[in-house]
Amino acid sequence: MDETVAHVTFGSGGNADSLVGTGWSPAEVDFRWMIDAVSEFWLDGRDFDSCLLALDLHPYVEAPARPAQRVVIKVEGTEVYRAELSGPATCDIPLPLMARPATGRIHVTIEHPDAISPMDLAGQNDQRRLAFAIREARLHRPDAPDRNRDAMPAEDLSAPAVIVEPARLSTVFVGNCQMGALCSLYRRLLPSDSDHDVTYVASYQDATEDVRQAVANATAVVQQVLNFVPRIGDLATKAKVYLVPHASAVFLWPYAGSPHPLNRPEPTIEQSGPYNAELGDSFLNRMIAAGASPASAVADYLAADTSTVRRAERMMELHLQSQRQRDAACDMQIADRIEAQLQTTRLFRSPNHPEPAMVCWIAGEVFARMGEHPAAIARLIASQPDALPATETPMHPAIVRHFGLTYAPPDRHYRYFDEGGFTFVEYVGRYMRYEWNALLAEGLSLLRQNQTDLAIAKLEKALPTAPRSATVRMALAEILAGSGRLRDAIEYACQAVEIEPENSAFIKR
Repeated sequence: MDETVAHVTFGSGGNADSLVGTGWSPAEVDFRWMIDAVSEFWLDGRDFDSCLLALDLHPYVEAPARPAQRVVIKVEGTEVYRAELSGPATCDIPLPLMARPATGRIHVTIEHPDAISPMDLAGQNDQRRLAFAIREARLHRPDAPDRNRDAMPAEDLSAPAVIVEPARLSTVFVGNCQMGALCSLYRRLLPSDSDHDVTYVASYQDATEDVRQAVANATAVVQQVLNFVPRIGDLATKAKVYLVPHASAVFLWPYAGSPHPLNRPEPTIEQSGPYNAELGDSFLNRMIAAGASPASAVADYLAADTSTVRRAERMMELHLQSQRQRDAACDMQIADRIEAQLQTTRLFRSPNHPEPAMVCWIAGEVFARMGEHPAAIARLIASQPDALPATETPMHPAIVRHFGLTYAPPDRHYRYFDEGGFTFVEYVGRYMRYEWNALLAEGLSLLRQNQTDLAIAKLEKALPTAPRSATVRMALAEILAGSGRLRDAIEYACQAVEIEPENSAFIKR
């Protein structure tokens, strides 16, 4: 039977008066209007685990002037629902882990930026800016056998317990690319002859039936905690769940998050495109839209010191606050590590891609909680494996100066895929021109497909157009050495070392 955990009735005679905050009109007989841009209310209860938030929303709309109303619902600051409604809707929203406080009160915020007055919309004598009418809000728990994914249902104590050992261990990592990296490191941690199944599931994709089964049948689930509900949703499992906070330092790239306007999938270099959201820049995107030349874009961007720093300062405050919320849910201290080492240690190579040292530190924390052997974890961390893309997003010189980043001098070269390194100014020019080496990427793609002869021909043709690509030259050297072209192999190896003389991996070879 469905269990009601908390309930608010918004009409006159209901219990909402003591539970609503800003953004409400006085109660009417059966409902209450949300007004202006934001409305808030609270729900009192005790156990919020596995709860759904049920709301009935009736948007104030009238075509063609206001055909729909946008709405964003947040619980304890975590976004749980987003829609554009043209008619009444009943929402039944699962509460993610981040939205389940330990205390007996939940804070619900509803953002509705399209509120409009009846006077403006229909010429009526009513100046209230109306968004949605609502009758009730309810936290309820459906009658389900696995209401708590961290605890098994109560057993019938009159019957003897039967312990069934799983045929084999199965661990599923759920999240974005950071969880994919942890999955890769966990595979390295296990013995080569282990029959332990290790699977990565991307949370930004819809869950297939196979994925649901894999999570449901896992013996352990390592799940990422974000500040929003991922597309995959909250998957049911009886496994032991280990929570890992998403790590981010996006404030160091205050204009990140928007891909290049010409960006498109390019499987040879990156499925999400050569200038995806992780490498994108909204400031430069505006310059492109305005028709600015690469040279003027560079000049204008370098001159935007004050506005760039102000934006970064505010973003740092907000992002570290969000990081601490995620950290608290997982009992980790990533935000503290960022603050302590920000000036002296490069912790992130792009807004959401930590450096190997940071990834390995997170992995060590998680794997220790999973009961893995400390010596094996120590060996893994000491090897500093790199499980995330090596491409770096250049940092604005004003950001470097303001935060006192000692590892990013003005002439620092930032790696762009396998094309080599480019300074901030060079990167801006290439970005404005949507410049990337498609020929080089095609050759490397052929190499990954073991089409060696075609790859060699393509890469040798591409190298004159990639004068800074040390990694490709060293890759060619190894291939050619194995095929008997020793003189060419030595030449390419020497070129690679000349381009990157401090690359210890080249010296070892």
